[in-house]
Amino acid sequence: MAMRARIKTAKEAGVKKLYTNYEQLLKGPEIDAVIIALPTHLHLKCATETAENQKHIFLEKPIARNVAEAKEIIAAAQKHSVKLMMGYPMRFATEFQQLKQKMNEGVLGDVEIVQATYISSGPLFHRAEGLTPTPVPEWWFNKELTGGGALID
Repeated sequence: MAMRARIKTAKEAGVKKLYTNYEQLLKGPEIDAVIIALPTHLHLKCATETAENQKHIFLEKPIARNVAEAKEIIAAAQKHSVKLMMGYPMRFATEFQQLKQKMNEGVLGDVEIVQATYISSGPLFHRAEGLTPTPVPEWWFNKELTGGGALID
């Protein structure tokens, strides 16, 4: 039932080609890149399969549960000559884009190092703004599934 609703919504939104499983999507010749925004324990399998199918990868952070898995993902991307980009949202934040522009323009002189600290309480950060917090998925609290979490972001 849920799949039919998703298919209907996709068609109404004008989606030209719809895949019902990721293996088909990875074989699609019209697909250049894949966004992987899955729970961390699925990153290794999905990222390596994506690389093996010659698709560029945008991978949500953290890259993996541990350094060994991260190295496997990086090696797969290098072996298959695909680009691998981490989905770190702050790199697209306006204030960081403006800072980078000022650095590139030489406005700030010779910048040798920039350090910034941003701490979020995860899905609960909206509480400070009086908004309803995002529900927390169970897997977030399972160390076996999440690994190092923010420590290896």
